[in-house]
Amino acid sequence: MKQKKAPPCCFRVGEKIHLYSEEGFQILDSMPRREEIVAGLPFRTLSLEPFAYPFAHRGRIRDALRMQYHHLLPNPEAVEILPLIFSRKGKQSRGAAWIWSREEGNPREWCPRSEGSRVLYWPLPLLFMSLPEGDAAYQALGCEEPGGGASLMVFREGFPFLHRHVRSLPEGDQLRRELGEDLRYTTVNPEEPGESPQAFWSRWSAFWNAYPQLHETDLSSRGVEHLFARDERLKPVLRVLAGVFAAGIFFGGIQGYSLYELRQQGELYEEKMHRAYGAVFPNERIRDPLSQARGKLRSLGTPGEKTGMDLEEVLTFLGDTWKELPPGVVAESLRFTSQRAEVVGSATEVAQVQQIRRAFPQGGLHASLEGIQQIPGSSSIRFTIYLEGAKP
Repeated sequence: MKQKKAPPCCFRVGEKIHLYSEEGFQILDSMPRREEIVAGLPFRTLSLEPFAYPFAHRGRIRDALRMQYHHLLPNPEAVEILPLIFSRKGKQSRGAAWIWSREEGNPREWCPRSEGSRVLYWPLPLLFMSLPEGDAAYQALGCEEPGGGASLMVFREGFPFLHRHVRSLPEGDQLRRELGEDLRYTTVNPEEPGESPQAFWSRWSAFWNAYPQLHETDLSSRGVEHLFARDERLKPVLRVLAGVFAAGIFFGGIQGYSLYELRQQGELYEEKMHRAYGAVFPNERIRDPLSQARGKLRSLGTPGEKTGMDLEEVLTFLGDTWKELPPGVVAESLRFTSQRAEVVGSATEVAQVQQIRRAFPQGGLHASLEGIQQIPGSSSIRFTIYLEGAKP
C-alpha cells in the first residue's frame, strides 16, 4: 500500500508552538491550520500496558483490559483506555494499550485544536523517537518536559512497551538494571533538540512511515470516542465478511457501504478490505480480497452450525455486564470451556449482588447467578455466575 505522507508535528515551549513540517521549522503563537497535525504533549498519568488476546476487536480488548486492571484503578470510570493492535494472526491480536486519566484527556488549553484541522495528541517522547538501531532488544528515550519533570518511553523489539512520567531522567545504568543490559538509551531536551530542522523532519518522517500502528493514537477524549465510534460502524461490515464462512453471505454488501464515512481517507478502504479478509482467511495470500471472497462464496457447501461458545463472546458479555455495576463488584476468576463458563466474584454488600442479575445483557448467552454466600470473617459477599450458550 502507498505510504501516507507524514503530517507536520508540533509541541509547546513556554508560550510558543514549535512546528516542524516539510517546509521547515517555525515558532508560532498559536496552532496553525493544517489538514492533519500531530501535537506532542506531556502526560503525567499515562502508562502503556502490553496485551495478547484471542480476539482482535478493539472495544472487546478495552473491556477485557478494564476488567483485568479493575482492582488497580481507584476510579475505573475516570480512566481512558486506547488499545493499539501491533499484529493479528487469525482472531488473535497482540499490542499495547495507552491508559491515562480522563482529566488529562482534554488538552485544549495546552495545544488547542485549530478550526479545520485534525489534531492527533501524542505523548511528547514519540516525536523524538528514532527507528531502532542495531540488535538491542530495548530502545529507551528520556524526554525532558517543558515546565519540569520528564517522560521515559521504551520500545521493546521495535514496538512501544513502556511509558513513565518521572521527576528526573534516570541514568543508563539504572535502566539497564531494570530492563537488562541489551538497552540503547538516549535523552533529549525539546527546547534544544540537538538536530537541525532538516534532520528532525527526516527522522520524524521515517518514524511515522515505519509505525502505521501508531497513526490511530489520539490521547484526547474526543479522539478516543471518534475511534471507537468508527470501529462500531465498521463492525457490521466485518460480520458480513465472517458470514462467508458461516452462512454463505458474501462481501458484496460492502460495496454499497461508504467506507469513506469510516475515516475520511481513501486508502483506508483498501486497508480494511485486506484486514477483514485476512481475519477470516488468515493463511491465504491476499491479492484482490473482493474477487477472492467471491470465489469462496462459489465454493461454499452447506454451512455447519455453530456449537458452543467462544471466549470472545464470554468476555463481551462480562464486559457489558460490568459496565452497569458499581466499583465494589469484582470478578476474581474465570473458568472457560466451549460449553460453559464460570465466573467467581465478590461484592462489598448484598445490594450490589442484587444488581448483577439486572445487569445481564438481554439475548445472547444464558446467564445464572448462584452460590451467593458471605465470605467467612468478612462482610463481603461471594457469588458465582454461570454462562452457557443461548438455548435454541
